[in-house]
This record gives sequence, C-alpha cells and structure tokens, in this order.
Amino acid sequence: MTRVNEWSTVYLAPGNQLPFVPVSKGELLQLAEEALGRQLQVEKEDVENKWPGNIKAQQDALEYRKKAIEKYRVNIQQLRDKHKNTLTEPAILRTMQPTMYSFEINPDPFVISKNEETSKQYFPVYKIEPVVLEKCKTSQPQWIAVSFPYETKEDGNQLYEMYTSLTENFNYEYVYNYFFSPEKVKDKPYKPANEKELNARLDSYRKTNYVQKKTSTNPLPSNVYFMDDFSGDDVGSKPAGWFFSTYGKHSKVTTLKNTNGNWVELGYNNPLSLTAMKKPLPENFTLEYDLATSGEFSSATGGAASLLLNTRPSNADGSENIYNNGTRVIINIASGNEAGYENNNYRGNIKIDINSAPSVNKQNFSEGIFYIGGLREFTDKKTKVHVTVKVKGTTLSLLINGKQVAVSTDFKMAYGGACISCGLPAGTKFNSVFWKNTSSDAENVKVYISNIKITKQ
Repeated sequence: MTRVNEWSTVYLAPGNQLPFVPVSKGELLQLAEEALGRQLQVEKEDVENKWPGNIKAQQDALEYRKKAIEKYRVNIQQLRDKHKNTLTEPAILRTMQPTMYSFEINPDPFVISKNEETSKQYFPVYKIEPVVLEKCKTSQPQWIAVSFPYETKEDGNQLYEMYTSLTENFNYEYVYNYFFSPEKVKDKPYKPANEKELNARLDSYRKTNYVQKKTSTNPLPSNVYFMDDFSGDDVGSKPAGWFFSTYGKHSKVTTLKNTNGNWVELGYNNPLSLTAMKKPLPENFTLEYDLATSGEFSSATGGAASLLLNTRPSNADGSENIYNNGTRVIINIASGNEAGYENNNYRGNIKIDINSAPSVNKQNFSEGIFYIGGLREFTDKKTKVHVTVKVKGTTLSLLINGKQVAVSTDFKMAYGGACISCGLPAGTKFNSVFWKNTSSDAENVKVYISNIKITKQ
C-alpha cells in the first residue's frame, strides 16, 4: 500500500512481487540522449505546422530549436562524466515529470537537497521488464491497483465510509485469488471482509438520519422545557437528540477529570444543534448550562464557545438558517489566561450580539446592538462557569455563576450609539438553539458543555 498526494493505493501482484525494476543513472541518461533524436522530429513537425509555406521562417525556427537540443545533448554528456562513479546506482530525480529541460548542470537532476529529502520530494525512476510488457498484451492482468483518497470523519460520512470500506471491508484476498489463483475461489461468491462489522455499521446509518432520538422514561417537571446532562449517552458517542454536520470536527460525549457527569466536547467551527427540544421556545424563558475549558493553556485565551439563538427554524439538513426576517442572538464566552492579570493583557471576555431583520438598530449602515465585557471567572485556573440566559419580554440578560453581568437595556449600537430598541423585538420566539466552539487554539485547548436546562418563566 502506498500513499501519494493524499491518495492511497493497494497493489496486488503475483507472489507479491511488483513488476517494476529500478532504472540506473546511466540507463536513464542513455535513454534521454536517444529521446533527443526523436525530439528533433517533433520540433520539425511543429515548425512546419506553425509556419506553413514559409520555408525561411521554418528554417530559422528549426535552427534555434536544434541549438537547444544540442545544448541538452552536451549537458547529458557532462552529467554522465560527473556521475561516472555512480552510473550503476538507481536514478532518483528532483522532478516527478522529467523533460528535456530537466537535464541541466545546475540544478543537477540527481542532486537532492536537504529540504527535498526531509519532505520526501524526490522521485525514483522505474521501468517494466520486457517480459512483463509482453504479458501485458494478453487478457491476463499482471498487477491490480485499487486507488482511493485518504478521508477522515471530518470529511463527512460518505467519504469516510468509502475509505473505511476500502481499507477494512473490501476483500482483497478474493480479488487476488480471482485473477492469480482462480482455483481457490472457483464457485465461491464474493463476500466482503469483516462482513459482520460492515453490516452493523450500515445498520446504524439505516436506523438514524442525522439525529439519534432522545429517549427518557422520566417526564420533565411542568415548568422545564428541556433538560440534558448527557448521562444517557455512552462516552465517545454522538449526543442523542443533537445535530452537527458530518463535515468538520465532530462533537462527542466525554468526561472531565475531577468533574462529575458526562459532557460534550464541542467540535471546532461545527455548530451543535439542540434538535430534541419542542419548538419554538416560549417568549419568557431561562436557559442554563455549564461551560468548561481544558485549562492549563499557555495562550492568552483558552476554551471559548458561542450560544446561538435564532427565531428562524433550522434548515432541512439541521444547519442554521440565517436568511429572511428574524432575530439572532450570539453569546460568546471566552476563557482567559490569568497571567494576563499582571500586564493588562487579560483576554477572558463575554460578547453578545443581537441582530434583527427588518432592522431597528442601525448606525453607519451597521445593524444590531452589542455588549462586550471582561470575564475573570473563567480562566486557565477556574475552568468551569455556570451560564444563565434570561429572556423576559423584550429584555435579555446574562448571568455568570448566578451574578448578572449584562442586560440588553444597556447594549450599544455598532459605533457606540445608544440602542434604539434595547433588546428583542416584541413577541420574539426562538426556533433553533446552537452551541459553537470558537476557541482560537482548538487543536490543543478543548471546550465542553453540560447540564443544559430550559425552563418556562
């Protein structure tokens, strides 16, 4: 199995011996010199086609091209002299697709730089033996290549399943025997490898479509609209009753050190949608959740996440709808590094944006109102906060660990002007709820949510 340019290839050949043999430097130079003679004929036909009937133009152009060919003939001879002690060694080139112009003295086509060697940007030259070439003229294949791109879960279920099926379930042994040892599979139908695991995986797709249903035998209290602590989900699984795109980083159920219960690790830049809740939310409600970061980060900010509330129903595929009239609220909470306390460079903060269409709050062509403020309760040392969002009438307020930190009546417009409509439009009802990982160093610092509860007011 080889990998080239993100493509994986599995080769099947009789006796597991590929029919490719290395070409030596000397042989390659000899073949290149012979090819120059054929190149002259190519150049002659080209100038005749470009200047039909103009003998003088043809002669001038051909003379120029003859000189170029002669130059590379001399170069090949000089390369032969330069590498006279290693002409029997395998040819390894700097260029994947060598042409006449590859045979320069400087850069030498056989000299691989340190950087090229480190990054494996060099190309061995092979040929197919004459006896195998003759066999290729028959109907019997001399080798079989199965090629497919390298894919991960972040590339989507369809592409990832293609990669998985070709690395775990395609029966290469059957194919090998079918062509090279047919007596072993005579009258035997093809069956996939690891068929039991394949069928189980396919069944999981047949039974679910984007969202696993949330099952619970315990009815919610009358004033509780939604509640989830992920206690019914297996660690490592997708949270049931939630949606995220099969493209991008996936969210998954996990546990945290020295912290009780299950949590969901948010996949970066791949919103996690609360699909199991009844829609829309009531006009007056309280939404609570716990937010945590992996902590002990050295960067200025650690785990960060946005809560998105949208009056527009989600798209059919579960993604957020941001078009047409409606109201959208984004509450972004970012943890900060306490080292910034001492140098006025602390970056932990809260930013809230409320945008509506048709527009009410508009300043210098920018629509919406916002709040931004520091947050010292969520840091590399204090790695968990309890977030509470209250909506009562047109007013939205935010509490951290039970203490109010922002209320929409104090929000400003884009350029600092006092808000015209200081909150939500009258009668606002949200139809979709998302959480989104917004960490600046999402590869190394994680962010988690849990203990989500929505109550009627």
